[in-house]
Formats: sequence, structure tokens, C-alpha cells
Amino acid sequence: MKAKILALIIGLGMGLVFCSCEKDLEKYSGTDYIRFVSVFEKDSVDYNFGLAGKTTTDRIGIEVKVTGEVLDYDREYKVKVNPVSTVQEGVHFNIPAQNCKLRANRVTDTLWVEVMNTEELKAEKLYLQLDLVESAHFKLCFPESNSCKIYLTDRIVRPGWWDEWHETEGLGSYSETKYRLFIRISGTFDLENIAYPEKRAAILKFKYYLEEEAAQGRVIMDENNQPMQVKMVG
Repeated sequence: MKAKILALIIGLGMGLVFCSCEKDLEKYSGTDYIRFVSVFEKDSVDYNFGLAGKTTTDRIGIEVKVTGEVLDYDREYKVKVNPVSTVQEGVHFNIPAQNCKLRANRVTDTLWVEVMNTEELKAEKLYLQLDLVESAHFKLCFPESNSCKIYLTDRIVRPGWWDEWHETEGLGSYSETKYRLFIRISGTFDLENIAYPEKRAAILKFKYYLEEEAAQGRVIMDENNQPMQVKMVG
């Protein structure tokens, strides 16, 4: 019993020490610290152009947080691309210089990374590792929060929910071309964990899009060189 009580006291003490670390930093007015926020939950971001319904470019937001004083003017912070990254700047991503700024009267802000799709992303997953760098305004604190990885890919596979029911009564026969277009038009890539009315609405939205395009003389062809079709009646 005494051993359990002792273990509990030690555990609580360690938790208080950890929690007080950031509070002590906040009280220390001489230095402001910056870190990536998301890495306390996970150390990477996975982005799939296909599942996002994007064909060319998009933006990914990475949150940064400051521990220290809240000031009434903008402050710049610095990031660098770690050489272990497998992506190329200007080909797969860009970071506009004006994005590396903590705006006035804020303790959190967003670093926006522009990402670009390329043909090679259909075959492999590449990644970008960003490292925070100490600057005139900010120092670094927790080593585990100084870096963040962004994984990029455009690979998609047939989802498990696209089963025999879809083949005969839902979306119809599967093809990667159809799945990509369905995601872009319906705004969703997962029909498994939603109620039937929502599922039906998404499928019919896609069906009506195909019909409207055909009515305008722009028949959308599937990978088998036949007009793309949806089986659902409605």
C-alpha cells in the first residue's frame, strides 16, 4: 500500500514539474520561445492530393505557438528545409517569406506551405521536413517540437466500401479516374461511415454532374473508353 502511495506521489510530482516548465517560461520575460503545435500530438502531416480532391496545388497550415510575452507588433520567425527532405522547393512546395510571421497580439499563428502535385506523387510518397531556427525574436525550447514533417502523395486505391452493392446499385464499376472525379465533385472520399441519406445525396450529386456535362456535349469518359456512369436510380 505504501509503495502504491509513493508511486502516486512521484507520478504527480513529475506531472507538476512538466506542467510548470511552460509556466516558468511564460513568466520569464527575457526570452520568447517558439514551437510547432501539432508535434505534441503527432510529428507529421499526411496530405493526399487525390483524397483531398485537388489536382494541382493546395495549402497546408502548420500551427506555431509562442511562449512568452504578447506584443503589439508583428514578429518574424525562421524555418529551414532540412536536407533529409525528399521534395524539391519550387517543384513540390513553396513557403512565401511573408508567411513566417507571428502577427501582433497573438500567441499562435499559422505557417502556410504551398504544395504542388507532380506525376511522381502518383507512384511514391515524398516528404518535407521543416525545422524552426532561432532568430532575433524567438529561441527554441523543447527539442521534440522544433521539427515537423509533411508527407505528400497522390496515390489512391480502391476503398473497401466500394463493394458489390456499389457495383450494382451505387456508384457503379470502380476506376481510379471515377473515384478521383467523385471525390472532387462530392467533396468526400469516404462513404462508409455516413448515414444512407447522406451517402445517397453524395452519389446522386455525382450522377447529376455527369448527366449535366453530357447534356452540354462534354461526355466524361471512363478508363474503359466508355461514358462514365452511376448505377443509383434517382
